[in-house]
Amino acid sequence: MGRKKKFILEFKLQCVLEFLEDSQSERTISKKYNINQKLVNDWIRIYRYNGLNGLLPKKYTSYDSNFKLKVIKTIEKENLSLFEAGLRFGVNSKKTIIDWQRNYAKFGINGLNLNQ
Repeated sequence: MGRKKKFILEFKLQCVLEFLEDSQSERTISKKYNINQKLVNDWIRIYRYNGLNGLLPKKYTSYDSNFKLKVIKTIEKENLSLFEAGLRFGVNSKKTIIDWQRNYAKFGINGLNLNQ
């Protein structure tokens, strides 16, 4: 599998504004720039929830087991999607949350202390 392509803030914002202000569809924008439509959709949702700061690149963050458990329990209690949980808790990778869920299901609270 190839390396994920990184997009600069200005490009993400341009795509979002073309959708919000110019009334272009996500599909039109994705075809125009040859990018995945889901990516455009995610940027729009992130922008609506977190504004411009949500589109900024994220640095590596280490999370403690209490935080991981809080995320997992909130997802279960409120039936949140991984995307919604990521927005709410500032976890920028759905895979990260999936790993926490798997480790918790397999090893309990001790599984949340495993390094990933």
